[in-house]
Amino acid sequence: MRNLSLFAMIAFALVFGPRTAPAQMVPPGLPPGYKFVQVELTKARIKGVLVSMAAIKDLSRKYGGARKPNAGKRDPVAALTGFLHHPAARSEMKQLVFRQGFKTLTAWANTLRTMMIFYVVVTSGQNLETLRAKTRIMYETLKENPNLLPEQRDLMLKPLQQSIGFIAVMKASPASLAVVREMHGEITASMAAMGPGRR
Repeated sequence: MRNLSLFAMIAFALVFGPRTAPAQMVPPGLPPGYKFVQVELTKARIKGVLVSMAAIKDLSRKYGGARKPNAGKRDPVAALTGFLHHPAARSEMKQLVFRQGFKTLTAWANTLRTMMIFYVVVTSGQNLETLRAKTRIMYETLKENPNLLPEQRDLMLKPLQQSIGFIAVMKASPASLAVVREMHGEITASMAAMGPGRR
């Protein structure tokens, strides 16, 4: 993807996170042992995600000082949601996603993951099978790249390795794909609006 914004970075981190996450890898606010469940997308659910993401950036600025040390240094999810370790911020976040129709943060995260993987499918013009294959090829290419330092390789390979496992459990959904295709412009515009320096 070109010119990934803050929104896109967080969204792809959620998409490509492990399907079953150990407690230390669960984004703040989600329960330990969080498991991804693919969601049937609707216009209302996608609009809810887009509205909430814009508001979440405001929360991250409001509670920025409450982030854990080095939050976001290697985990883009922590760059946005590290502030959720603050009880007041976590409470506001839960209220925010609830107002957008999500009963829990887990439901919101599941919808975001599902939306973004189908967004990749629509944007790339590929299907899930092709995306799975190309992700594996990308992983092997990076793994064998002699020009990368070990820490660079590790930083790039870890999310790709997680994405391979995640994409493997995704199932085709013509209905969800159609909604994402119809709202592709809105999703792209929201991602651009969430870019660094945008207010």
